[in-house]
Amino acid sequence: MTTLDHVSGGRITLGIGAGWPGDQRRYGIDFWTRPERLARFEEAVQVIKLLWTQPRPRFQGAYYTLDGPPYSPGNVQQPHLPILIGGGSETMLRAIAKYADVASPMIDIAEAIAKVDAYCREIGRNPGEIRWVGGGNLFLHDDPDVQRRAMEFALQEYGGTEESIRNGLFGSAADVRAGVERQVAAGATEIIVFQLPRLHPKSLARFSEEVIPAFR
Repeated sequence: MTTLDHVSGGRITLGIGAGWPGDQRRYGIDFWTRPERLARFEEAVQVIKLLWTQPRPRFQGAYYTLDGPPYSPGNVQQPHLPILIGGGSETMLRAIAKYADVASPMIDIAEAIAKVDAYCREIGRNPGEIRWVGGGNLFLHDDPDVQRRAMEFALQEYGGTEESIRNGLFGSAADVRAGVERQVAAGATEIIVFQLPRLHPKSLARFSEEVIPAFR
């Protein structure tokens, strides 16, 4: 990430979360239990910030240890690269309040902002320091039959409910624009899309042509 920070001239953001089982299942990689994933994630964020902000950091956790390692060269962005945390559980929302510069919740963005604002007040952090990113599952197509098949695929491949998928960016261009408008009104300043199914480039092309221009 530091290399990319230099290559990009300080335009890179670190996105991090506690993981999702789909990729591990496909590649046959062991997947830690949810409590262990969350604990490793929180330690990892602390380790990363220490390496980026201290010359010889020390850290002793249950999973990770630092014993005064050097970290050079330093980052272009100071005091460190922006850290985007993605997640919507209570544990992840508390982590957002403690560590995130940018947040991408996996739940309704208005609900997430309200909870994180409360957690920030508990720890004495200004919630205005966190930038919010909306978005969600993107499937842009006008044909209801095609939408239905895409919904069936998404439910089988990614789980969740039809309501949760439709609350993303799913449907016609007008539906998707309305979804973006709702998230912007709730506090999102940026949008990240997750194309489903992945092999549908026309959806992304239409998003670029018919949705993005409405928000410039």
